[in-house]
Amino acid sequence: SKTRLDRLGYFKTVSVNTPLVPGHDDLIDVNYAVEEQPTGSLSASLGFSQSDGLLLGVNVSEKNFFGTGRSVGLGLNRSASVKSANLSYTNPFFTVDGVSRGFRVFYKETDYEEADISSYSTDKLGGAMTFGYPIDRITRLSFGLQAENTKIKLGSYPAQEITDFIDVHGDAFEQVLLTGSWTRSSLNKGLFPTKGWSQSLGIDIALPEISDLEFYKIQYESDYYLPLSDNHEWVFRQRVNLGYGNGYSTTGSLPFFEHYFAGGFGSIRGFDSSSLGLLSTPASDDPNQDGDPFGGNVLTEFNFELIFPFVILEDRSSVRTSLFLDAGNVFDTNRGYNPSLDEVRAAAGLSLSWITPVGPLSFSVGKALRKKDGDNTQVFQFMLGQTF
Repeated sequence: SKTRLDRLGYFKTVSVNTPLVPGHDDLIDVNYAVEEQPTGSLSASLGFSQSDGLLLGVNVSEKNFFGTGRSVGLGLNRSASVKSANLSYTNPFFTVDGVSRGFRVFYKETDYEEADISSYSTDKLGGAMTFGYPIDRITRLSFGLQAENTKIKLGSYPAQEITDFIDVHGDAFEQVLLTGSWTRSSLNKGLFPTKGWSQSLGIDIALPEISDLEFYKIQYESDYYLPLSDNHEWVFRQRVNLGYGNGYSTTGSLPFFEHYFAGGFGSIRGFDSSSLGLLSTPASDDPNQDGDPFGGNVLTEFNFELIFPFVILEDRSSVRTSLFLDAGNVFDTNRGYNPSLDEVRAAAGLSLSWITPVGPLSFSVGKALRKKDGDNTQVFQFMLGQTF
């Protein structure tokens, strides 16, 4: 019960007192004392990554709107390749059974050419309604509908696969997605956990007849922590991220702007961001005849870490160091590039994350152990504003 009160986010401290019931040796009272904390926040964020450059953001949230327990949030974020705005509202107590209902509207511009991925950009505007149902204290099911409008803008030298797709389907699409997810988490902390297991399984389906493109995507994520010492300073971590998507009916393949990407910080360290997988077919007048990263419809990421204490510091609560081994790749079955052990890339190295006053700062030094000619490797990688 104390943990559930802590997770609400409404209280600064929660303490428990269990005095004996007067006149009874086998009965106790359970008394909870709570200290409320401000549930609203206004934050400005600053970050930097090698793939996106400078990251700027302003976020406003209120977890207990007018004392109702409902939450509202507004977020504005910008980097060299992405501009986004989000407005959300959630009622976690929509029914007495704990069913939640949420609404969200969003706008996102993504310039893949600016991110050195491919020569196109997308503008996406949409809204969503989601219902969540608790299975138990750590497990939840969610279902929803999401409507979105996507516009494609071609860059200076779009790949042949992109122009072929647009010639058939056009460059503007309206979609209605049925979304579903299953989540379960027993992690002991929200930041730098040392014990527990977090899992999620999600599916998005573009509904036929009312969507311009018909496709689906399924993704599974797992994050497992096993303490190897009593003080939880030595911990084994295993992370898995798997994804698969494809077209159906009149849409023969997963749209290129829905592709998965792999490589870089938060994925397969030791390789350039989003650089793995089969390259695109360059346009005839493109000076770069090697092709660009194009992603694919199958994602495989496996990360193994041995977390160990940073002995230089006495207080190590805000610092995490680990040895890592990352493996995986992104494949495209629609172009004949099927999952294969021969095509798995791997890298190993040392990672450090530090919670600073301006946000999380993460570094990694890695060496590619399995690579092929043409792969773009990167020994040193860092990011300000996000942990992995």
